[in-house]
Amino acid sequence: QAAGGQLVLAQEPGGRRLDLSLELAGQGGAPAAVSLSAVVPADGQGVSLTARLGGVAANDLAAEVPALAFLIAAEAPLEAELEAGFARSGRLERLTGRIRLGEGRIAPAGGGQPVPFAGAEGNLAYLPGARSVVLDGFAVHTDRAAFRADGQALFRAVDPLSGLPGVLLVQLDLADVLFDPPETLAEPARFATGSADLRVTLDPFRVEIGELVLGGGGAPLRLAGEVAAEPGGWAAALDLRTRAIAADQLLALWPLAFAPRTRAWLAANVQSGLLTEVAAALRKEADSPARVGLSYGFEGASVRVLPTLPPIDGAAGRASLTGERFALELDSGRMTAPGGAEVDLAGSRLVVPDVSIPGAPAEIGLAYAGPIAAVLELLDLPPFRFLAKAGRGTDLSEGTAVGAATIRLPLVEDVPLEAVAFEAAGELRGVRSEVLVPGRVLAAPRLNFAASPEALTIAGPGLLGRAAFDVAWTAPLGPGTRGSRIEGSVTLDPAFLDEFRIGLPRGTVSGAGRGQIEIDLPGGEAAPAFRLISDLNRLALDIPALGWSKPAAGTGRLEVAGRLGSPTTVDRILLRARGLEAEGQVTLAADGSFREARLSRLRAGGWIDAPVRLTARRGGQAPAVRIEGGTIDLTATRLGGGAGRGGGGPITLALDRLIVADGIQFRRVAAELTSEGGLSGRFTALVGNDVPVSGTLAPTREGTAARLQSENAGALLRAVGLLDSARQGRLDLTLIPLPGEGRYDGRVRITDLRLRGAPVLAELLSAVSVVGLLEQLNGQGIVFGEVTGEFLLEPAGITLKRGSAIGASLGVSMAGIYDLRTKRLDMQGVISPIYMLNSIGAVLTRRGEGLFGFTYRMTGPAAGPRTQVNPLSILTPGMFREIFRAPPPRLTQ
Repeated sequence: QAAGGQLVLAQEPGGRRLDLSLELAGQGGAPAAVSLSAVVPADGQGVSLTARLGGVAANDLAAEVPALAFLIAAEAPLEAELEAGFARSGRLERLTGRIRLGEGRIAPAGGGQPVPFAGAEGNLAYLPGARSVVLDGFAVHTDRAAFRADGQALFRAVDPLSGLPGVLLVQLDLADVLFDPPETLAEPARFATGSADLRVTLDPFRVEIGELVLGGGGAPLRLAGEVAAEPGGWAAALDLRTRAIAADQLLALWPLAFAPRTRAWLAANVQSGLLTEVAAALRKEADSPARVGLSYGFEGASVRVLPTLPPIDGAAGRASLTGERFALELDSGRMTAPGGAEVDLAGSRLVVPDVSIPGAPAEIGLAYAGPIAAVLELLDLPPFRFLAKAGRGTDLSEGTAVGAATIRLPLVEDVPLEAVAFEAAGELRGVRSEVLVPGRVLAAPRLNFAASPEALTIAGPGLLGRAAFDVAWTAPLGPGTRGSRIEGSVTLDPAFLDEFRIGLPRGTVSGAGRGQIEIDLPGGEAAPAFRLISDLNRLALDIPALGWSKPAAGTGRLEVAGRLGSPTTVDRILLRARGLEAEGQVTLAADGSFREARLSRLRAGGWIDAPVRLTARRGGQAPAVRIEGGTIDLTATRLGGGAGRGGGGPITLALDRLIVADGIQFRRVAAELTSEGGLSGRFTALVGNDVPVSGTLAPTREGTAARLQSENAGALLRAVGLLDSARQGRLDLTLIPLPGEGRYDGRVRITDLRLRGAPVLAELLSAVSVVGLLEQLNGQGIVFGEVTGEFLLEPAGITLKRGSAIGASLGVSMAGIYDLRTKRLDMQGVISPIYMLNSIGAVLTRRGEGLFGFTYRMTGPAAGPRTQVNPLSILTPGMFREIFRAPPPRLTQ
């Protein structure tokens, strides 16, 4: 609709000319102008038309002029200089020119939010026969993008009346492409070259992108998909791919509004590298937010997991964004520990389950392999501080660590350390440590490793020195905790005892058992405290000095507690097994060798119950033994039997009580002995309350022989309950061990023994009517110049094989048994009065028997036996007495 204008017609030499100028209402009601100049040649073969347009609404003109149909959605003022040629029939044959669009917007048919732009200009050529428009040097610019394009638009679905296309097939070559939407991209995106293959449906407006390629200086970006204007808004389905792109370039193309926290984390922590096989997808329905998917590989990247940790260098792997979930996995990568060693992190991953959540939680899984020291250095950095919390340095061990750690944290800037949760687990290989247990070398082919904010644990089998173990080292990491702890099982064998200096003499242990051990490592300079418990199964024990041993099949209990210092201290040792109970402490020398063992109580074999002290001697000799107090019962063992077996050390006794047989006990026994080559030495003791005795010990094949002497034989006999009427005399007693426990072959000799008021002897003298001797017995007593005997001492009692008492006025022979348990006797013999004269024929009889004598027998309680005398036996000469003598009884009877 023209508001006014001017028409000029002119005849020219070459033909006719028509000039037409119009004033129009342009875009938005602004004034517009159209100037047309047509020339009709004189020959009438065609018409040439020149048009100049200014301020015309581009979309209005495009709706009328097929050549400008590609501007159908452009609401903007148009300036154009066009030249057209028509055939004589009036058919348009060509149209060329240059157009310029002012500021406006793209408002496509069908809906969708209009898209503003600042302007565009370029040359075009419309070829009606080819139904196409060729674009040349076209430049488009907005406040968010700009590009230059050359190409063509092919018309499809052309209306036969208007000549307007319904579809445009667009092919463009692009240059100097710029995307700079400040609210979308962090920085402008530039591409030197590009190309586009599009299918544009005009009503409703839809752009199908066969391929949009943008490149220049690297692998090109390839975009495919479609964009459509729908009543509810824009709908899009776009796929972007590129073979390779720098990490910073991808972040430059990442829309700021999409997953901003994930993008921010990547921008802060993926510091370099090349991204490969990048594939991005955008899906948007007209009435819903956009959904974006992204996947890419990367190589040569530098990725920082936490601000406090070194970056992962040489990182290669893949990453993907599916829905709200972002995941990144490393195929290779390494982290350099503070000490300079590298840790391989291949297999590590990052997962953000929901990038749409503010401060989205992320989970980082670190797979690591490298030197143990390097891994520990990394685990001692914030936020872990495993070793610092455990009071340990990072030089705990040599070897290799392989495992995984999980870190959970929010994706926020300056994440606080208390918001970081973590745990780690793995395997330590080829472990060797000289510092984990001070003074000991710990070695293991493989150990398991686990760490969390609460505790750090290393567990598995190995060797501590030469001692085999299967233990767990745990270091609590919570607030206020300090030190660490080792607990588990160990192999108890000679190697273990040597390594831990338990204090048992060499040769004590053979075989291999199991024990439970606990070691508290307080940290700092304090010595570790340890405690060992074992049931002694499969462990053979032998303590020759005590005459005690335990077979490997037996069980018991061993407890050892002390400190692993230099030297090791054993504060408490408890050993219980069949036939043995010992408890005390062990002291070691500065070099760790055995120095002294103090047993507050030792019970062994039923024959000793006393405190014992063992003291080491120089040159590896057997330890010295000192027994102070307590009781030794010889009825349960051969005297010295086993005590000197393989021994060789001095033995000092200060016993409270020594039991020789039932009813025969020594008190306050003091002895200085040696077990070298067998038990030997001297001793003193008291019998009863105050009868002193002394003696010596000497080794024999079966044990130890003893010689006992006393200057008051009578008091000694009274003290042991053998002869209450005995007085005075000197005693010399010898005991020689026999096979079996507590069995001795004995000989005794007593000189100048006086018997006074002896009821048994008085009864004998009365029976044979020796009145003078009876009066002497009840008066001053009868003196025996010599008393001798040969006997067998057993735990049950005494068997007197041959005994005699010889005095000037009386001779007595005796043989039989005395039961120490029941205090009963059964004795027989001969009593010979006036022995000085009667002994003339003693050469033909037993010692103590004269040529003529009375036979007798005593039976019953020793305190009052029943006595039987045969008065007619005096008629039997001594030489024939053996024919009629009854065999002596035995204890078993």
